[in-house]
Parts: sequence; structure tokens; C-alpha cells
Amino acid sequence: MTVLERNLTALLHYLAGIDSREKMIRSPRIGQNFESFVIKEIIKGGQATSATRWEYFYFQTKHGAEVDLVLEGKFGLLPIEIKFSTHTSPKQVAARAASSPSTTRPSAPCQ
Repeated sequence: MTVLERNLTALLHYLAGIDSREKMIRSPRIGQNFESFVIKEIIKGGQATSATRWEYFYFQTKHGAEVDLVLEGKFGLLPIEIKFSTHTSPKQVAARAASSPSTTRPSAPCQ
């Protein structure tokens, strides 16, 4: 996460009245904020080494099912679903498995 991104996130939290950890966790945007943070950290980690030659994508079907991050490399495709939760139900896992890219290359690169 760049200094600008950190400052922008901090400014958005300030404007939304989020001034404590407890308020941030109760925020309706916590899932989106957490997902964005994790994706940026994974991409930053991959870019920090020349040993990894990953491409990064976001995947969404025409019906709206999505995978938050798809890594493509010598290992093939690796779909990653990110949740800010203490529990994931079997139904959520099954839904993600049914919509995850298995043989087709995602079309939208992460920016």
C-alpha cells in the first residue's frame, strides 16, 4: 500500500467518523477495505521478488459470481477469495468453487 493509498484510506475513515478499531470493525465497508488491503499486499509481495512471474486478475461471470483475486503462473490458475469473517459456511465454499475459473484465463487484470 503506497503512502497516498494509506492517507486516502485514513481520510475516508476520518470522514466516515471511524476513529477507533471498534468502529472500523463495525463499519459496513470493513469487508471491502480488508479485501483491498489483502489484494494489495499479495501483489506487492509478488512484485518484491523476481522469482515469481505471476499475473493478477479479477474474475466475474456474466451472472455476477466473482473471485476476488486470481493468480496465474507456472502453477496454473489460483483463485483466491478474501473474507473478513470468523466463519465461512460450506454453502459459501461450494458457491465459490462452482464459479471459480478452472480452465479459462480471466480477462480483467488487477490494477
